[in-house]
Amino acid sequence: MITNLFLSLAFWSTTVCAQSKFPEMNGISYEMYKDFTQDWNLVTVRYRKDSGEMRFTYANREAFSALKNESSDYPNGAIFGKVSFVTGEDPSYLSSVMPMAPSRVQLMVRDKIKYKNSNGWGYALFTPDGKLMPGDIKEKTESCVACHSIVEESGHVFSKPIGFIKTSKFNALESLKTKKVYFTTSKVSDLPRNIQKLLPSADKNINDLQGVLKKHFFYGTFDEIRPTLIKESLRTRKPSILIGDDKKSFSLVFINKSGHCSKGETEIMSFHTGPKPKRKVIEIKVCVGDK
Repeated sequence: MITNLFLSLAFWSTTVCAQSKFPEMNGISYEMYKDFTQDWNLVTVRYRKDSGEMRFTYANREAFSALKNESSDYPNGAIFGKVSFVTGEDPSYLSSVMPMAPSRVQLMVRDKIKYKNSNGWGYALFTPDGKLMPGDIKEKTESCVACHSIVEESGHVFSKPIGFIKTSKFNALESLKTKKVYFTTSKVSDLPRNIQKLLPSADKNINDLQGVLKKHFFYGTFDEIRPTLIKESLRTRKPSILIGDDKKSFSLVFINKSGHCSKGETEIMSFHTGPKPKRKVIEIKVCVGDK
């Protein structure tokens, strides 16, 4: 299955680029690095629980060398490329989840001078057919910078290579010690009225996520942060929220005590604002395990 995946990545990469002219985001086009899935080192694979994506991250020679040396000071020219796939059941083995179709491509280019206002990294996000991902480029860039600043201690790089790291320097839990994102307790009564109305009247306090994500985010941020909010609500039995500094954009979760989930599960109510300008509130209801 892995061999077939790499072959499909190579075929997809070559055919899409041959047929399309790719636009640029922050001076970066997919055309510049169209063969990265064939030429660079596969560093790690991650599974996004919120979106059901499997994400394959590749590093060019400069980035891979820094990873091997456990350096957080990436040199100019270091580049990471990521291909995300939607997943589904393996028809031959139903207990297995496999990548089905590409959903997006992300590039992260190191240039300390050109990208000095974004911590030395340039970001670009593309659809599988080479178009820019929807949304305002400035907002998407600011959201990328804010998210990656959570792991400033590892050079703003999330990837943890498998197999050759010798020390605990790249421990996945290290980012929790930096306090770049953390919860405080706020009063529900201090929230905007439209958010208060979504909460059960019995809730007086709420877990309020603090940090850089409050200032810079885009639509996808609310999907990404939901598992963190759910985990905190399960731990404290209180509602949790990420609300932007604009007081209009938010992701909110709370335990629905009258829910009808199976034994050992808890029903979670989730509300979040959609893309601007309408910011329509979207409701999601899920059952999650208590552990």
